Amino acid sequence: MNKTKSSIGAAIFVVGSVLASPSAALAASNFESCSAMAGSSYLCVGFSGYTGTDPYNVSRFSTIAQDGTRHSCTSYAAFRLFYNNSYNPAISNFDSAQYWASQAVANAGATLSLIPQVGDVAWWAATPTLSQGHVAIVDAITYTSSGAIFSIQTSDDNAGRQVTTRKTLYPGVNAGTIKYPDKFIRFPGYLAGGGGGGRPPIAQIGTLSGTGTN
Repeated sequence: MNKTKSSIGAAIFVVGSVLASPSAALAASNFESCSAMAGSSYLCVGFSGYTGTDPYNVSRFSTIAQDGTRHSCTSYAAFRLFYNNSYNPAISNFDSAQYWASQAVANAGATLSLIPQVGDVAWWAATPTLSQGHVAIVDAITYTSSGAIFSIQTSDDNAGRQVTTRKTLYPGVNAGTIKYPDKFIRFPGYLAGGGGGGRPPIAQIGTLSGTGTN
């Protein structure tokens, strides 16, 4: 893999239009803006350079599809964390996604928040639907003209479905492909603009982009 950390660590702020009120989001459903398929299972995260493995070897817990591709939400999160942070060896000992919030705080110097920033790890606790919890990366956030969060855009890998996806999620909305995250994990040491770089200006979009190639 030929990729540098800086290739996906830069934050790009793109001016957007003034968005609707938060009440409009509550009437919406969370949805997948990109759903990869077998044969192109990494399509939705192609900007990142992720191809199923990570520098922390979290991918050892991945499921393996019939075409030999590896898939795990935690491996994707670990991959993105490595390229946006200094190396944190504690991550290599993390368990399934349901434990990431507590382990990140106890062992990796992370903090938890109900308010996301670009680069955070979106975290879901275990439920009957998500038996081992779930993690994703916050790639973009949109705001209303009053400064409230209107929606977030996440990317992830999925061990069960064995494909990557991108999702648009609305605060307080549990309808649709997946409910809004329970918390956001913020690791220390991010490059400017990611996971601690601060909220973009009102009515703008903060997004991470990558230019590297495999």
